[in-house]
Amino acid sequence: VLGYAVTVWNWGTLGVDSSTIFIVDPLPSNLEYNGASAVTFTDGSIPSGLTFNAATDVRWSKSATAPASFTGCTDTPTAGFDPSIRYVCIRPTGVMAAATAAGQPSFTVSFQTRIK
Repeated sequence: VLGYAVTVWNWGTLGVDSSTIFIVDPLPSNLEYNGASAVTFTDGSIPSGLTFNAATDVRWSKSATAPASFTGCTDTPTAGFDPSIRYVCIRPTGVMAAATAAGQPSFTVSFQTRIK
């Protein structure tokens, strides 16, 4: 089992518009998504200001091409390792904080995979 993480920073001096962050992460072809693992959201040392609910803010896609929107992520992984999941779609809500002299706000979304 491999831990897999996606980290996002805001380097800009303005906050990100409310509820507009949409991440589509393509899984490498040699990995299988673990449908039994929890998807976790962790703020960085400079908090993002976002909220995340794993039940509503993460979805998956088995499509050959990346979904263009969160609503295009319509698949559900099987309870074990699912080699057909190709994209993990992440949509935290709220306004992501702006960078300050203290640093860049960030968050990390983590889940489990394994090598095929």
